[in-house]
Amino acid sequence: MLQYAGSGLELTLLVLLLSPKRIKRFTALCAYVAALFVVDAGRGWVLHHYGTSKAYFYSEAYFYFYYLSDLLLTLGMFLLLCALFRCACRDREQVWKFIKPILMWILLLVTAVAGVAFRHNFGQLFSTHYITDYIYEFNQDLYFVCLVLNTALYLMVQRFKAKSDLTLLVCGLGVQLAGPAAGWASASLMGSEMIKYVSPICSLAMMVIWIFAITQEELPEGESDPVSRSSKRRMARSELVSPAIQMKPVAAGGRHRRSVARPDALQAGYLNG
Repeated sequence: MLQYAGSGLELTLLVLLLSPKRIKRFTALCAYVAALFVVDAGRGWVLHHYGTSKAYFYSEAYFYFYYLSDLLLTLGMFLLLCALFRCACRDREQVWKFIKPILMWILLLVTAVAGVAFRHNFGQLFSTHYITDYIYEFNQDLYFVCLVLNTALYLMVQRFKAKSDLTLLVCGLGVQLAGPAAGWASASLMGSEMIKYVSPICSLAMMVIWIFAITQEELPEGESDPVSRSSKRRMARSELVSPAIQMKPVAAGGRHRRSVARPDALQAGYLNG
């Protein structure tokens, strides 16, 4: 049930992103969602076509297709994060020039660390058994790196006061990254069968957040979100009202002083005139 719901949300999001206006703004997101949809459809086709094996629950063809497609999605997630970093630094080229080589070195470092884990069996790395183990180790390391980078990106977006759609895209990706990580940690400590539902539910939440993000009204330049627009309207109204409020006590005070003048003072002024 969750699988069909996820495929439906992926297709809905992909259709929304393929509009001429949105595909220019969210090119990287469109490519990642298309990869998600194609991989899900491909896994279903491979499982239906090759079936299951006698020795394992899944066939060998599905086993390898799953790990290779998982590698593709993890790399796609990392590239999507790089694209979101680029969007956050759109008006700050110096910041992007500083971040870009760091992201490249991070990817190379993760590849090297995953290779170090198999340094004793490096000659057998491309055998049928070790290649899947290497992909699993690489995906785990890169997944954790993406979680850390997404947290840093969220702080950067808040610091730069970027548009609200970018903030929601980062938050949606954070749900997908942090949810399964927290579920795996709790399962290793307490042990639970509910862990298998955590990742699909987080994927559904990510799709819902992304659909809401791209369907928001595009904000004019210089405004970050609807809250800033309403606050600016309130400030504008207060600026219009404040001068009148400040002048009113002065005028009232003047009338009050004239009205409370004593009769003898009025009479002395009349006689002196």
